[in-house]
Amino acid sequence: MKRITVILALIMIAALAMAGNALAEEAAYAPSKPLHELNIISEDKNFSTRSVSDAYGNKYDGPHFNLCSYGRSNVDGEYITQAATEFYADGQYRYLTGTFFTREKQSDKYTIEFMVYADDVLVYCSEPISRRAKAIDFAVDIGNADIIRIASRSYDYTSSGTNPGIILVNALVTNEYEGELTVGAEIDPDKVPLTDLHVFGTHSEMLTNLRAGKVEDSYGNEYKGIYAELVSYGTPSGKEFDTQAYTEFVAGGEYRYLSGTIFTRAKQNEKYQIEFMVFADDELVYASGMIDRRTAPIEFVAEIGECDLIRVMSRSVNYTSSGTNPGIILVNPIVSTIDPRGEWEMNENPE
Repeated sequence: MKRITVILALIMIAALAMAGNALAEEAAYAPSKPLHELNIISEDKNFSTRSVSDAYGNKYDGPHFNLCSYGRSNVDGEYITQAATEFYADGQYRYLTGTFFTREKQSDKYTIEFMVYADDVLVYCSEPISRRAKAIDFAVDIGNADIIRIASRSYDYTSSGTNPGIILVNALVTNEYEGELTVGAEIDPDKVPLTDLHVFGTHSEMLTNLRAGKVEDSYGNEYKGIYAELVSYGTPSGKEFDTQAYTEFVAGGEYRYLSGTIFTRAKQNEKYQIEFMVFADDELVYASGMIDRRTAPIEFVAEIGECDLIRVMSRSVNYTSSGTNPGIILVNPIVSTIDPRGEWEMNENPE
């Protein structure tokens, strides 16, 4: 009797294994499907069923996605530097393929990147392309991800001319791709722009802008990329007071350092002083000390110690509502697992 029980148990285990393999095989060979037919789990404002043309007059039948970096604030006051749409793929597909190019009438002076994320991991990023770039066919491995996100990002948008954007056509999720995968820009998993992290919250009474484009310090030096403008706004009656602006980002315990460059607003009133601070899970880990418009730009590194939340903040203690409001400009902030000061030393002292 005991032997029969053991044999039946082995048969049941084998049957369950066969069923599991069958389900896995079914998922692995899900039929190819247009990307837009997946369940869209973010706002569906980037999708259109119309035909579209590239800058060279080539026409593509719809549907398509128009990932346009509008450079505007949303209802929560966050500044939009990316356009993105997310899809639920349920782990059924291995590859995403398609064709992308810039908007037909995009200003010639702007460049933009196209990105693909698989379960929040960046798996493809194009080189920055301009309106003159020819359409690019791509195929990327999304590794049977549950969530796929397509996105665009412009680092040099300055709000003049036609907004930059990526047009994505013929997007397909599939398990049947056998060609070469597309090689994009080098992706360093140890270094991520702070602004790529999820925004947890902003100071409800202060203005914190995240922008993409060019910005100058008070000495006329120009910086290009993503920057945060932490501006201390308020309406005191000629009275000194303590005011602050901040934004918090979800780091999820994945990074150890935050680095970047800071300076005050170029036209800030010279009498005002302001301080930049970094908090890791509510613990102060970096403070610039009080700086003013005449202070030279500061390169900083804050040790955030694998925290869950990062807060970047500015604080002014002598703002009196006259003249241009004091503010901190934070340029190209990067979270990383490796101390960037080693790279700085190598760049300053090449062998």
